[in-house]
Amino acid sequence: MMCFFTPPKLRFLLQSAMTESHDQLIEESRPPRSGLPKIVWVIPAAAVLIVSAIVIRSTYGPLWQKDGSGGFQPRPAPEIVLLDQSKERHRTARYLGRRSLIVLFFDGQKRPEDVRQLAMLRDAYPQIRDANAEIVAVSGAPSETMAQWGGGSIPFPILADVDYAVHKQWGVTVPETGPFMPVMFLVDIRGVIRDSQEFDPPDSPLDLPQLLDQLARLQ
Repeated sequence: MMCFFTPPKLRFLLQSAMTESHDQLIEESRPPRSGLPKIVWVIPAAAVLIVSAIVIRSTYGPLWQKDGSGGFQPRPAPEIVLLDQSKERHRTARYLGRRSLIVLFFDGQKRPEDVRQLAMLRDAYPQIRDANAEIVAVSGAPSETMAQWGGGSIPFPILADVDYAVHKQWGVTVPETGPFMPVMFLVDIRGVIRDSQEFDPPDSPLDLPQLLDQLARLQ
């Protein structure tokens, strides 16, 4: 029986070589390190963008937008303080606790009589008053223009939001090009927006029976 003796120095060299080969095999079996930081950074960055988009949409989204279930999410109505067609300062807070409110945003480049929803609200004004509700219309045209165009024939206030600040507060978009889509809000006597409607196309008619039914349920 033969026995081989390995000197200590040679044994150390052999063990080192075997360790290096083992480490190399493990390193080669791992995914490239250059891709790891991309995964580590891309996933959290994407999550941040998604969360930010949700927060921005829910915070600054239009007030007329429906909620995820297809219904309307009630929310407090921003107060409106503007000049009307008679150049008198008008505040929507005056209706709190007294009357429901219809707020209609319409295209200020059109004469009031040419805005279909505005004309229909004018014709139905006695019925709307009987339902314990009031109407306020808002446009970007100056009060002088509304008066010259015959705004005085409208029995309810037409408010001049010339810098569109109120439009922005209510989430109503004013397009740079293309037609303006009128938007109508229904506000209860506590100052909470209960429903809304965007008229697309802009000359879409009001459903007056439905509107009167909604006003009756707001009391």
